Amino acid sequence: MNPLYNISQINKDYRLDDESRMLINAILASDYAFVDCAKVAEDDLGFGQTRTKNALCRLKRHGYLSRGKYFLNESLCGPLRKELAEDVLNNAITITKELSPSAVSSTPRYHMDMESHSQIENSNGVYFLINDLDIVYIGQSSNVRSRITTHVREDIKVFNKVAYASTNVRDQQDIEMRYINLFRPVYNIVGVE
Repeated sequence: MNPLYNISQINKDYRLDDESRMLINAILASDYAFVDCAKVAEDDLGFGQTRTKNALCRLKRHGYLSRGKYFLNESLCGPLRKELAEDVLNNAITITKELSPSAVSSTPRYHMDMESHSQIENSNGVYFLINDLDIVYIGQSSNVRSRITTHVREDIKVFNKVAYASTNVRDQQDIEMRYINLFRPVYNIVGVE
């Protein structure tokens, strides 16, 4: 159960109707780090789409759920976050930025050296920008190499390593959001809260 919520407090919250109370209790009882709230409502509680949507809206309005599709069960996320961070960092590629030879303006333009560039696949996937040991940004693209090259050239985000996971197009946005919710990288959450 999520330590942030106390079941007796939820049951006494006068703002919640019975359906919302039943749904938040079912979500908190789940044994998953990422809980798909709509799936719990529809599959476990037998709510239809309209009932599910209304109950989720009420829970979001009263601060029980964030804007995302998933509820993060913090008591289970700690070990998962540590394990995934180690995996991402172990597979990270160090990026060497070089000043572009054609940069004659006062704003320096960078590019990736050829060795860094060749290590990154030209495929669909979710990618991680890493500064030292911190994941600072998570994104997804249909062309990971091109998108990372753009980040290097723009020189807006501070990072010195990248990691990526190949995904199919259908799932990559969902996977990206799960990682963002789990790691809350600094460049992803700026302006969100």
